Amino acid sequence: MITAYNTVRSIKHPEEQGRVRNIIIGAVGTLYMLYAMFVSGIEYIMLLSIPFLIGVIFLYQARKEAGLEKVFNTKEIIAIVVLAVFAAVSLTMFVMGMV
Repeated sequence: MITAYNTVRSIKHPEEQGRVRNIIIGAVGTLYMLYAMFVSGIEYIMLLSIPFLIGVIFLYQARKEAGLEKVFNTKEIIAIVVLAVFAAVSLTMFVMGMV
């Protein structure tokens, strides 16, 4: 995820030095991360939803501290609900020994 953030940040800040290098490194890292996730199998991709959901808690806190009136927009809420469903299913599968 850090590599994806690096790519997006470099694209949004064209004035920064080393921008092209950061975009290339970020894109290659993101592609490798996606490749590694899909090669590992659907069970492990679903298990990744658990730490991602934990990260949403920190994102919520950071946005609240920044003083945002509306912490999440509608699309983000839908994504969080889908993420929570994946996390619940994968946690259940893990507890039952299916993963």
